[in-house]
Amino acid sequence: MRAGLFGAGALAIRSCLNYPPGAEAGATYLRHDVASPAGAAMLRIFAEGVGKMMALPEGDPRGWAFQWHIHAVRDDRSKASELARLYPNASDPDRVLADAVWDTCEAHFDPLRVNFFLPWHRMHLMAFERLIRSVAIAAHFTMPYWDYTDPDRRALPSQFRSPGDPL
Repeated sequence: MRAGLFGAGALAIRSCLNYPPGAEAGATYLRHDVASPAGAAMLRIFAEGVGKMMALPEGDPRGWAFQWHIHAVRDDRSKASELARLYPNASDPDRVLADAVWDTCEAHFDPLRVNFFLPWHRMHLMAFERLIRSVAIAAHFTMPYWDYTDPDRRALPSQFRSPGDPL
């Protein structure tokens, strides 16, 4: 558990060092329903941010691949092989960070760690939102929520079920 929380915490600390213009430490942010116009606006910012992340090199801590590896390294690869492939220099600070934070979501893989599912993901989401704010240069960005308690909206929002949707 300590490794997972340390990893998520290390990324959160690093990601909050670079606030986009207009953002402040300790600012209060409002989340929007994904079905609302404000929620749709947040999804557009999210899409822009993810597009920018995907354009970054795989080893860049702000990049999509690096962020993907925080949850887990693909089953057909090992963490050690990915570290060696992306960071041949063992003393590279990005490699040190990757070694600390990659593959740290133990709740998905260890039934004894299921109690840490919500705290780990909440900390990861906080860091990820800050990252999107930074790469999209959108100080007001928040990840919109999906109200799955509404019986008419139990299905995953269409934007996340449509591969061709730019959002």
